[in-house]
Amino acid sequence: FSRFAENCEKDKRVIAALGAALAGSDRPLVITSGVGMGSPGHRELAIEDVFNPSHPNPRIASELAGNALLDAGV
Repeated sequence: FSRFAENCEKDKRVIAALGAALAGSDRPLVITSGVGMGSPGHRELAIEDVFNPSHPNPRIASELAGNALLDAGV
């Protein structure tokens, strides 16, 4: 985690490169992220597909890159 923000930016660039390679191929690109957080007492899987693009966590770069590809039809 000593280069967390830098690694998040690298992830963003890799996601964009993978998306560029897949553009027009009708092949999917799956982007995953794991976060060890949750509400105590709730035993249900998180199924939301929304996020706050203004959130200060550097990891948001991956989600923004994925959404950009989705908007571009990848």
